[in-house]
Amino acid sequence: AEDVIDEAREAARLHYQLGYGKLDVAALMGKSPGTIDNLLRLSKLAPKLREELEAGRLAPTLAYLLAGPVSSPTPHKRHLAC
Repeated sequence: AEDVIDEAREAARLHYQLGYGKLDVAALMGKSPGTIDNLLRLSKLAPKLREELEAGRLAPTLAYLLAGPVSSPTPHKRHLAC
């Protein structure tokens, strides 16, 4: 579960802090866009639920649902150079 939390933090950093679009985050991390959505959900998980996930008492798939929808950063998005 710790790997999932680390991946969620990295996805959140790229998307929310650096402004990359979800497709670009997916490309940078080598993940599908759906996985990125789930990781972004986990990045917003309530602290108590995050503790349960890290301890292995909460399955990542259930944590995705409990975390709620993904929000997007500002409308200005950074894109990868092609």
